Amino acid sequence: MELKKLSGCLYGIYQDETNEHVDNVAAFVGPAELVLAWTDDQHDPQYAMSKADLELLEQETDAKGRHFTIHKLPIPAVRQVVTEEDLPGYTYEEGEEERYAGERLAASYVNFYIANKSVLVPQFQDVNDQVALDILRQCFPDREVVGIPARDILFRWWKYPLYYPTNSRIGEKDEKCNGCSSSDAMRQGCGNKYPNRRAFSTSGC
Repeated sequence: MELKKLSGCLYGIYQDETNEHVDNVAAFVGPAELVLAWTDDQHDPQYAMSKADLELLEQETDAKGRHFTIHKLPIPAVRQVVTEEDLPGYTYEEGEEERYAGERLAASYVNFYIANKSVLVPQFQDVNDQVALDILRQCFPDREVVGIPARDILFRWWKYPLYYPTNSRIGEKDEKCNGCSSSDAMRQGCGNKYPNRRAFSTSGC
């Protein structure tokens, strides 16, 4: 089963205002190998969501019939929330709901960015920052895994720490992807042909 079909069945990150985009909760790190945002705290609403995703993924295979190797990537141990200091001067986008102090932010280490020789990983001054780095270093032994302070980006970039700010060139052509645009690559899952674009799909790779 192609994951682009499966992605609509997966829960995302709790309180994600982008309709729970899948690339904030799960991402490929290799052929039939992925990371899944996870918490062991059964009282956290994210637990039931991630558990349902895990159970679904364990039953499925990729386009080549391979079962998935799934690495649990913890979410921050301390909930990231909007503070009173965040609100003064905040500029709302059209249609954006009003923010309030104490509002939970959809913090996730899964929304990392893969460059040619490195992987940039969101960091939130949390005990799980290093845990996430260690897991991803095992997943990407040939790349330098670097932590990037992302709490302010998380608050101001529609809850997507690194993915949107680093993908401002979507739609341009790239020879490495056989001439398809990066937006096409995202839809078709051309992660191997276009390494700087991550798509939760296996078709086309």
